[in-house]
Amino acid sequence: MPRKKDEALHAARERQILDAAKTCFIAHGFHRTSMRQILNKAGISSGGAYNYFSSKDDIVKALVEAERADLDLLLKHLTENDDPLLGIAQLVYDSIGYYSRDDAVLAAEIYAESCRNAAIDEVIRANTERMSRLLHETMSRGKRTGAITARHSASELTEWVLALIDGYVGRIAASPGLKPRNAARMAKHAVVELLGHAK
Repeated sequence: MPRKKDEALHAARERQILDAAKTCFIAHGFHRTSMRQILNKAGISSGGAYNYFSSKDDIVKALVEAERADLDLLLKHLTENDDPLLGIAQLVYDSIGYYSRDDAVLAAEIYAESCRNAAIDEVIRANTERMSRLLHETMSRGKRTGAITARHSASELTEWVLALIDGYVGRIAASPGLKPRNAARMAKHAVVELLGHAK
């Protein structure tokens, strides 16, 4: 009779592999990291590894899917804040300010791979489209209520905010001296100035 899988142990091993993969991707990049390196870092035999992930692509997809819980917390700024402008500004601050440089480097690696890998791009796109949709809804609400006075359309402003977040995360990855909280404050200030004060 086959043994019943220990769900807690299985989840712990998956987490172990994902943490090891993050460390390897940050240190060596996606393409220079092998499954063997990841498994050695995780302390798991190659024979047992494929009970968890069949490839590096599966590991990257799991890393992106794990971000959905963090995304849920970020999007609460849009759904639970009565002031659309303040909700968007806080979303921008938290999206940038809580990244470490290692997080930013990992994000850059994953985004670069998504440009060449349709399966990874599909998972990232699901997260991005969800944020974009809620951001656009909040932007539209702000323009209706007068909280957002910028003359550009809600669609244009949504794209600008997403580009602002991605740009600062990229700068954090490329510039070790740039502190994420400082970058987040600058970005939040830019959002309030452009969306709330521009005519």
